[in-house]
Amino acid sequence: RFRDNINALREYGYRVAIDDLGAGYASLNSVALLEPDFIKIDKTLIRGIESSATKRNLVRSIVEFGNQEEIQLIAEGIENEEVARIVTDIGCHLLQGFHLGRPVPIGGVGENGER
Repeated sequence: RFRDNINALREYGYRVAIDDLGAGYASLNSVALLEPDFIKIDKTLIRGIESSATKRNLVRSIVEFGNQEEIQLIAEGIENEEVARIVTDIGCHLLQGFHLGRPVPIGGVGENGER
């Protein structure tokens, strides 16, 4: 029934995302069950990636899987230029984090005047 509901939402143009892959409830089983359009890689896998070959290899494997399944990968927790470069080089499609911009209120202006 769950899959039927997800498919019905997709027919209306909705897309499915899994948040925080690599932490909490966002398990690989969720990926298999939901067949998402987007996967957000949790910041715990991104933080320290510049000094951890294991994290780089894990993220690289997730990106390869995403590419094979036509899933867009979003790297969370981009806090500096080095991390942004590493995850971009690995192949993450989208980046999110304070290095790129601070959260702003809907329709509002952030502390540095950005929208």
